[in-house]
Parts: sequence; C-alpha cells; structure tokens
Amino acid sequence: MWSGVECDEMTGHVIGLDLGNSFLYGSIDSNSTLFDLLHLQRLNLSNNHFNYSRIPTAIGRLSMLTYLNLASSKFIGQIPSQLSQLSKLSNLYLCNNPLQLKKPDLESLISNFTFLEVLCLSQVDISSTVPKSLANFSSLTHLGLRDCKLKGEFPIIIFQLPNLQLLTVRFNKDLSGRLPPVLNQNNSLKSLLLSGTSFYGEIPFEKLASLRELDAHNCNFSGVIPSLIGKLNQLTSLDLSENNFVGEIPSSLGNLTQLTMLSLFSNHFSGPIPLSFSKLINLETLNLHNNDLRDSVDFDIFVGLKNLSFLDLQENYNLSVIVVNPGINETFPQFKVLGLSNCNLKKIPGFLRHQKRMEALFLSKNHIGGPIPEWLFSISKETLNSLSLYKNSLIGELSHRICNFSSLEFLDISHNKLVGKLPRCLGNFSKSMLRLHLRGNYFSGNIPNFMKGNQLELIDLGYNRFEGNLSKSLSNCKMLGYLNVESNKLNDVFPYWLGTLPELEILVLRAN
Repeated sequence: MWSGVECDEMTGHVIGLDLGNSFLYGSIDSNSTLFDLLHLQRLNLSNNHFNYSRIPTAIGRLSMLTYLNLASSKFIGQIPSQLSQLSKLSNLYLCNNPLQLKKPDLESLISNFTFLEVLCLSQVDISSTVPKSLANFSSLTHLGLRDCKLKGEFPIIIFQLPNLQLLTVRFNKDLSGRLPPVLNQNNSLKSLLLSGTSFYGEIPFEKLASLRELDAHNCNFSGVIPSLIGKLNQLTSLDLSENNFVGEIPSSLGNLTQLTMLSLFSNHFSGPIPLSFSKLINLETLNLHNNDLRDSVDFDIFVGLKNLSFLDLQENYNLSVIVVNPGINETFPQFKVLGLSNCNLKKIPGFLRHQKRMEALFLSKNHIGGPIPEWLFSISKETLNSLSLYKNSLIGELSHRICNFSSLEFLDISHNKLVGKLPRCLGNFSKSMLRLHLRGNYFSGNIPNFMKGNQLELIDLGYNRFEGNLSKSLSNCKMLGYLNVESNKLNDVFPYWLGTLPELEILVLRAN
C-alpha cells in the first residue's frame, strides 16, 4: 500500500488519494493520468504549490468524488464550470487560493451539490451577493466565505440551516445583514465569525447557547449586553470590539469560565470592571482598551488568572488601577502584553521586575514621576519589543541599560522631564528598532550615531536641547520616512545629504 493511496478492497480501484502537504510543485493539465481514476471518491491536494496554474477542466470527469480539497495550493484564475458536475460532492475546499468565481457564479457552482456539508471558498474572489439558495442545503455544517468581496445583504434565512456549525464571512466590508431573533432550530451553531463586515443591529445573545466562538469585531452592532450572556457557558472566545455597545459590562460574564479570549475594546462601555472577572481562570487575553470605564479596580482581581498573557486597560479616562504588590510577586501572571496607559498609576508597578516574557509594555499618560527605576531595564531583555513611558513627568537621565533591550522595535519616552546626554549605544543597540520617540524632554549633547543596516522608520527628537551638527550617520537610516529635530540647539548647514534617503517624506528642522 502506497502512502496516501486508498483502494477498494473488493475491486482494487483507487478510491482515495491524499497528497496534502506533499511538497508538490508545478501544474496539472487535463491530460494527467490523475483524471483516469474514475472511481476516486476522495482527493486531497491541499497545501502544495501548483505554480499559479488553473484548476484543470478535466476535474469534471471524477464524477464519484465526495471530497475535494484544493485549499492553499496556489491555484489561480476562474473556477472551471466542469467542477459543478461533481454532484456527489459533500466537502469542497477551494479556500486560500487567488481564484475567481464569476462565470460560473457561486449559485451556479453549487446548484448540483445536493449532499453539500462543507463549503470553503474563503479568499476566492466572488464579488457578488450571497445567494439565498444556500439555505436549501440542509446538510451544510461549515460555510467559509471569508474575504470574498461579498456585497449586499446577507440572507437571514441561512442562519436557519438546521445543522450549521461554523459560519465565517469575515473581512467582507460591503456585506451587511442582521442576526435573526432565533437561530437554527437544532441549536448547532458553534462558531459565528462576522468581523470586518457591516452587520448591524443587536445580537440575540440569549439564542446563542451552543456558541463556542463569537467574533463580531469591527462591525456595526449596538445595544446593551444583557446579563443573560452569562448562560453561554460554552463560549471560549468572545470578540465584540470596535462596535457601538453601551452600558455596563455585565458581571455575569464572570460565569463564562471556559473563556480564553475576551475583547471589548473601542466601544462605549461605562461603569466598573466587574470583580467577577477574577473567576475567568482560563483567560489568556483581556482587552478593554478605549471605553468609558470608570471607578477603581484592584489589580489583585487578575492575580489568580495564571494563563493571562495579554491585558489592555488603556484609554479609559476615568479608570484608576490600584496595584499593591503582594508578598510573593510570582503570583502575578506572566504577561506578554500589558497596557496600563492612562490608568492613574502613581508608580511603575514593582511586580514587573519578575516578568520573564514581556513583549509589549504601555504605561504612558499616568502620574508616575521620579526616575525610571533601574530594575525596569532588566525585564524580558530578549523579548521586549515595545516600551511606552510617554507623558509621565519622569526625571533623571536615561540609563545606558536601555540598550539591554536588544529586540526593541518601539520606544516612546517623549514628553517627560528627562535630562542629560543620550547613551551612546542608543543608535546601535537594536537592529530591529523602527520608531524612536524622545520628543519633549531636556536631553542635551550630540545626537547619537546610527549604525548601518538599521530599520528605523521614525525618529522624533524635537523639543530637546541637542546641540552641534546633525549627525551624518542619519544617512544610514535607509528606511527613514519621518525625521523631526525641531526646537533644539543644532547649528549646521542644510543637510543636503539626507536626499539620499529613499523613503524620507517628512523632515522638520525648524527652530534651530
């Protein structure tokens, strides 16, 4: 028996061919002996590289196929009409290829697929409305139409399909629609993925009891989240971010102990952060950024959430986060991303010194004051890629230990009261640095030298006390698109040599 080949034990006919992930390269034409396997029922050619060739029209000869998987295999062009002749198909995967479905269109393609259970056309250019005829496929369990340039109103009747388990129409910005007050009668829907569409209205949370994943990010939904949401105890992922929800976050969300991801950012939620969040023991991501949350929250409610690695509470202008370091700091989660900007912090939390895998730390616009503690430069030296301490009234000099962060891509310590000369290593400590914000401090001395091969796209040194000439090492910043050195004490002739920078669009030299 050859690997990937399945034969009928009675007749010896090849009925299955599984060549997925087989490093195949090249094209298949209609003369291939593959299309002589007329008894073939299952064909998997997914995750190969067919060199942007077309799907052969001879595919229509394989009339016994029930399973066809050509996903992620670099096929291109119009899907051939001959494929619609495969009337026994129950599983069809054409997703993640630069294909088109115009002639035939979607409705014509599927018109003969009486037994259709799985239809995956994500990233296929369909550029049409969604046909109502999809609602006739009562066996359909998975419908994948992500990023297909769909438009118009999504047929509400499709939500009534009795066996539908997964529906994704993500990233079709011209596709609108409403959710029905009652979904499919068998309550089978497990994943509903609508992000990046124009779906609107209210979400009937109380009718989604079987749901495990709801992604409504960046839609036009509105209304109040009812306390009944606490009964959706199958949910593992809930994303309602970038919508128009209002009211308080219901404390009943704390009952959803299977949640690993909860994202509510950029809405109009008000009131406090529910203390019941301390019960979300499986939570890995919590994003409440940019709402109108208020009152005080004790950081201790997150201490028991051992899996929490992403926490963002930024830009809630009336929220105060109280951090009292416990006796054993190791009880805090090990964060990858922590956003506490504009949270009325009085000092940099001491538990950060125990963070071993931090990738991004945002503490801007607080009331911290004082010098940057030396221990801060010891956290996550190899992993930290973003650090923001913007607008905190910080004083003192910038320690040379900032150069310990060898993976740093984004550094913003602008609008503080930092003084002295910059560490000489600042121009060459990180080969990955993209954005350097030092604006609005009292830094003095010469601008540091920048090494060849750096990736810097933005440098803002404005409103400081730098003096001398503009460092010619800036010509090494070949990716630089923005350079601002305004309002310093620089003394030089016009830096014509900056004309060699191919990406430079904004150059600010005034007030020197």
